[in-house]
Amino acid sequence: GGQVWKTGLLSHRFFQRPGSEGVVQSEPERILVTGMGPLAQLYFPRPVEMAERERIASQLIEAGGVPLVLIPDKPGHVTAWTKTGIFTLPADAAQVLGADHPFLEEAAQDLVALCHHPYSGEMIVSGWQPGRPAMTFPPENGSHAGPGSQETHGFALLPSDAPLPRRGRAYLRPLDLREAAMAFLN
Repeated sequence: GGQVWKTGLLSHRFFQRPGSEGVVQSEPERILVTGMGPLAQLYFPRPVEMAERERIASQLIEAGGVPLVLIPDKPGHVTAWTKTGIFTLPADAAQVLGADHPFLEEAAQDLVALCHHPYSGEMIVSGWQPGRPAMTFPPENGSHAGPGSQETHGFALLPSDAPLPRRGRAYLRPLDLREAAMAFLN
C-alpha cells in the first residue's frame, strides 16, 4: 500500500549552470532517477557540490514531500534529511528509523552501505518513514525494499543441521545465510 510520489522538482531548473538563467538549451540537463519500491537513486548529469546537494535535499523534503533523503558523507557515514531535521547515520538511527526498529543498527548500517556503494546515485530518496504508510517512486501495487521493520523481517526454511554461524543474536542476516551455504558447499 501507500502512495506514488509525483512532483516536478526533479527538473533541469536545479541544474542550470551559474549565469545561464534565461538561456534556452536545446536539450536540458536531466537527473537520471532509478527507483524500485520506496527507494530511488538520483544520478546527476554533472558533478554537484555538497552545498547544492544539501539545497536539493531540503527542497525534496519541504516541497517534494519526500520523507527521507540520504547523501553519502565521509566513509561510513550518511547525512539524512527528514521533516524533523538533518541527521547522521549510523549515529542518529533512532531519529531516522524509529527507536523501536527491531534491527536498528543493522538497518542503519545497510543504508550507509547502500549510499556508499560505487554504483549508487549521488543521492538516495526513500518513501519510508516511521509510523506512516510508505510511498513508492515508480507506480506499482505493493512494494518491498524499504528500511522499515516489516521490510527488514524475513524467514528462512533450513534443515536443522544447517551450518549456521554463531553470532549471539536470535536472527540471521543475509551474510549469515551466504556463509552457511559456502560452508555447506565446502
